[in-house]
Amino acid sequence: MVTGIIYTAWFLHKWNVTNQWKYAILSGLVGGFAVLVKAGAILFVGAMVSSVLISRKKIKQDFFDRKVWILVGLILIQPLLYYLFKVGDTSSKLFLNWTLGLAHLWISPSFYMRWLIRVDNLIGLFAFFLGLIGVIIYSGGAKSVLIGYWIGYGIFGLIFPHQITTHDYYHLALVPLLALSLGSIAQVLFPKAVETGKGMQIALLLVMAVGTFYPLWITRSVLIGQDFREAPKFWEKVGEAIPLDGKTIGLTQDYGHRLMYYGWRKVSNFPNSAQRSLAALRGNNTSDYETYFREKVNGFDYFLITAMNQLDKQSSLRKILNENYPVISEGDGYVIYDLQNRRDD
Repeated sequence: MVTGIIYTAWFLHKWNVTNQWKYAILSGLVGGFAVLVKAGAILFVGAMVSSVLISRKKIKQDFFDRKVWILVGLILIQPLLYYLFKVGDTSSKLFLNWTLGLAHLWISPSFYMRWLIRVDNLIGLFAFFLGLIGVIIYSGGAKSVLIGYWIGYGIFGLIFPHQITTHDYYHLALVPLLALSLGSIAQVLFPKAVETGKGMQIALLLVMAVGTFYPLWITRSVLIGQDFREAPKFWEKVGEAIPLDGKTIGLTQDYGHRLMYYGWRKVSNFPNSAQRSLAALRGNNTSDYETYFREKVNGFDYFLITAMNQLDKQSSLRKILNENYPVISEGDGYVIYDLQNRRDD
C-alpha cells in the first residue's frame, strides 16, 4: 500500500507538470492498485488527486478533460470490482465499528496528544514538525501532491482513531512523506554547508553520522538483547498440555498465533486489557465483570494463560479464576484452569 502511494504521488506530480496521457494512466493504475491492496489508501490517493486538481485552477477544463476521468476511473475500478463483489458488506461493518463507533474521540484533546506521542516515539516530533514546515516553505511543482499527502495522512488518522494511537505500522506512510517534505529544508541547508570551510563540513558530517547511527545502534542493541531460541520448545510444551477433550479459551500472545504455529493448537481469545479498553471507548459497559466473564467463557471447557502480564492487568479475572476454578496443568510461563468444575457448582 505504501509503495503504491509513493509511486502514485510521483506519477501525479509528473502528470501535473507535463499533462501527458501516460502519467495520467500510470497514476490511475498505481493509485487503484494501492487502494486494492488496502482500502485505506483511498484517503491518501483521493486527497492527493483532489489537491492536484484544485491547484491547477482549471475546474471547468478538468471536468471535460478525458485524462482526469480516465485517471479517476482507473483508481476506482480496481478496488470497486473486488470490494463490491468479493467482500460484500465487510467494509461497511469496519467503518461502523472502527470509525463511527469511535468518532467521539475526534473532539477529545487527549486523542491528539496520544497521536503525537505515538509519532514522537516512532520518528520524533522535531522531524514531524520540521516536515510540516518544509511543505509550507516549499515552492516546487510537487507542493500540491505533498499537501494532499499530508491531508490524506490526517484523514487516515481520523478514520482509524484507535489504530493511529496504538499501532506503529499505521504510520508507515508517514515515513516517505517526511522524507519528501524535509527535502525543501535540505535545499536551504546544503548550499549553506557548501559555503562553510572544510573543518565545519567535517564537523557537520560527524553530527549527521552520529544522528544516523545512534538510533540504528539502539535498535540493534534491543534485537540482540532478546533470545527467542527457546520459544518453539515452550509453545510445543503448552500445546501438549492443553487437553484434547474440550474447547479452550485463553489469554495468549499474538492472538494465539505462536501457539498455533509451534504448538499446533488453536484456542479462542479472551479479550486482553487493550481490547477491553477499546470496548469501553465504544460505550460497551463491562463493569459487572462476573457476568462479562461468564458470557465470554460460555461453551468453553478450559482457560489457558500464557500472557501473564495480561493476567496482572486484569485483577478481577485473576480473582475469578483462582477462587472458582481448579488448575489442571501448570508450568513455567503457563497455567490451565478447568472451567467444567466450578468449585461453587
